[in-house]
Amino acid sequence: MSDEIKKAQQMALELKIHEVINNIITKAGTMPNATEAEWEGCKLASFSFGVTMLSITMSNGMVLYKAKIGFDDIEITDFRNGSWVEK
Repeated sequence: MSDEIKKAQQMALELKIHEVINNIITKAGTMPNATEAEWEGCKLASFSFGVTMLSITMSNGMVLYKAKIGFDDIEITDFRNGSWVEK
């Protein structure tokens, strides 16, 4: 794995994007069973099947973020840094 990919993954972990996605989808815990939400024209999704999969996908299908959250680790498979991160 390249240093650039590792750096992007570390940035996504430090920004705690997985927590932000969960908060938006569940409306800060008021809707704990929710699995999808719309945000800034993107689809946010959270699905669990042994592990939790989180994603942010633009309306054109481009994946901005995707992660697999296990019992004690987070594996970020996709992360496109850009202006959306600042929002």
